Amino acid sequence: MKKVPESKTANIAEKRLRLRMMRETVEHVQKHGELWIPLMHLVATFIDGLAKGKSGETRRAYLTYLKAHFPELCADLGAEAFYSYFRCASVHEFAIRPPFALWRESDMGVEYAETVEIDGVEFTALNIDRLVRDFLSHLRKVEASQ
Repeated sequence: MKKVPESKTANIAEKRLRLRMMRETVEHVQKHGELWIPLMHLVATFIDGLAKGKSGETRRAYLTYLKAHFPELCADLGAEAFYSYFRCASVHEFAIRPPFALWRESDMGVEYAETVEIDGVEFTALNIDRLVRDFLSHLRKVEASQ
């Protein structure tokens, strides 16, 4: 068996390292500007990791976490809509399910959600920039409390 120094490994179970890796990963992908779906996927899965639902209770834990830490998102879009149409769709399908879409803050303002028309079809658009900004702010607060 090969011995490996601890400094050459990453113990993702160590909370500070896990939080830092989450934050730095989102910041890195955010710098590339046009990677909307990967950003959505990262934020959605990292919220799963923060919510830590027991087997069979992940949905409930996720919704509880969203309501507690992202109340404006829940008020504007709805926790259930975020979970079903954004989290599940981005994680399992690498897509966003209609009638929902992702939109940029430069096009829609600072609200979390806005009704938009795309090719004659009505969608509820989620402001991906605000979601990422608020998620990073949340992670920094959690990191600071460690």
